[in-house]
Amino acid sequence: MRRALNVIVTAGLLGSGACSGGGDIDDIGFKVTGFEVRDIEIPGTLHLEGLTVPAKLFVPILEEGARPLPAVVVLHGSGGLFAMPDDTSVGRPCSPNLEPQFARWGERLARLGYIAIMPASHDARGFCDYYDDRDRIPDDFDDPQERLLGRLYDTDAASRHLCAMPEVDCDRIGLLGFSHGASTVMLALHWQLRRALGELGETLDLDLPVMPLPPGAPNFQVGIAYYPGCGLESVIHMGSDPDADDPMDMYFPDADLHVEHGSKDDLINDCSVEFGKGRRQLQSATVARVDGLPDPYHIRVHHDARHGFDNAGSEGTDEGSGSNRPADIHARDTALTATLEHLSDYLGGARR
Repeated sequence: MRRALNVIVTAGLLGSGACSGGGDIDDIGFKVTGFEVRDIEIPGTLHLEGLTVPAKLFVPILEEGARPLPAVVVLHGSGGLFAMPDDTSVGRPCSPNLEPQFARWGERLARLGYIAIMPASHDARGFCDYYDDRDRIPDDFDDPQERLLGRLYDTDAASRHLCAMPEVDCDRIGLLGFSHGASTVMLALHWQLRRALGELGETLDLDLPVMPLPPGAPNFQVGIAYYPGCGLESVIHMGSDPDADDPMDMYFPDADLHVEHGSKDDLINDCSVEFGKGRRQLQSATVARVDGLPDPYHIRVHHDARHGFDNAGSEGTDEGSGSNRPADIHARDTALTATLEHLSDYLGGARR
């Protein structure tokens, strides 16, 4: 059952036009008076590789006191969660300062009543930026398939950590990812993930373990993917002909997936049939047709928008920051409105 939480937001970083939401069913009212930001560690006991993953946690403060809230796992892109090291980075591989993109998203989500956990996949492995910090990338993360699988394991551990928190409603957890983090969102939602990982473990020779995730993880209710690369490093087969390819091997999300992409983004090729080969879109449609299911793959392509468009008009070093191109600004605002509506529909929360 989808629930709408009627959140009263006292202040926020919501973008233009923010408002409190209306009640559908099981309407619950509460007042967010602020938020807390915590530096946490996701314990290695929850991680398939036994890796401890540092993370940022944004927790709403409620006027009525703590209660179980919906949560979002937020996954960074190739630039990492934190800035490159500076004179404040004593004892850690990166700066303690969040990249502005994720500071904005964390505050935005917390002020709307969502707990947001942001696993720092790069920090956990001793480097900051996948492209600007290549010398420090470890051997078990320097291959594209290793990187995607490692981040899948981080996502799984983060979701299990959320479920252990009394502040979290484990039945209402969603995924939100950007660029490589968006690709990770897609993989995490794959309906035959356990089967795919089992087969990969028999064929791939990588520097990290390849095996199905342990049972007991929460079910994600929705995934939102900003400008992903949809090839998924061929971890999932690419064929989409039901006469030649087994639909069980095709990509199909097991929860609604909403992709926000730009037509000027080089990563769009495997995501959209209108702007590329769209092999993942075709696969999902094929499985839906063969099995008589609704197609959970939804994509919105923003005309003329470029990679990183959610950072348009903002200061910072994140990709897309500082862009004042009308197409990027429009994509930023349109995607934000849709994202907050999706979170409200699937998890509960304030509408814009």
